[in-house]
Amino acid sequence: MARRLMWTRCACRALRSVPSYSSVQVVHTRHAMGFPGLPSFPSFLPGGQRELQFSEHKVLGYTPEQVYAVVSDVDSYCHFVPWCRASKVLSKSGTRGKADLVVGFPPVLERYTSCLTLEEPKLVKAVSADTSLFKSLESTWHIRAAPDGTKMHAHIHFEISFEFVSAFHSNLSRLFFDEVAKQMVSAFEKRLARVYGPSLLPQRLPNTRHF
Repeated sequence: MARRLMWTRCACRALRSVPSYSSVQVVHTRHAMGFPGLPSFPSFLPGGQRELQFSEHKVLGYTPEQVYAVVSDVDSYCHFVPWCRASKVLSKSGTRGKADLVVGFPPVLERYTSCLTLEEPKLVKAVSADTSLFKSLESTWHIRAAPDGTKMHAHIHFEISFEFVSAFHSNLSRLFFDEVAKQMVSAFEKRLARVYGPSLLPQRLPNTRHF
């Protein structure tokens, strides 16, 4: 009971700290597996599938190589990814790797191993392992050059899905999952600007709805 109360307080603090998010070229989908079309604040569900999914398509004013370099730099996640408290690549061989990550809202933190798939410059995938908090946690970045051949534009398709072992935590996470997922992409955009300078994206581009 004490642990649930602690998680509730942490989640409430997180909701208060989430800033408004505004951007163009954003098309995202969100649903609980088996329950498409759920509203943003669904009622708590005692049973059934509890996996949450989010995906976002965007055009970024950076090259695919630059985007890949930032997304694949897992060692630096602790410096800019929301709620990532520690990150360290343990091993890397070819297109495979492993990293140790710590995520959460203090004082509740979870350490786990993430199995990486790295295909430069088009794919970065991370799947959790050795975790007692998550039943599943997976994120994927698909990166490709703009179809018009513009070298300084990259199309990205970001996907993240997760499910807590605890039904209580899964239900609670529904309240702020959308905003947390949006902040993930926003954090990487800010990191790109910090490393490579301002985006070269024009002020207005048509929406990208298909990957």
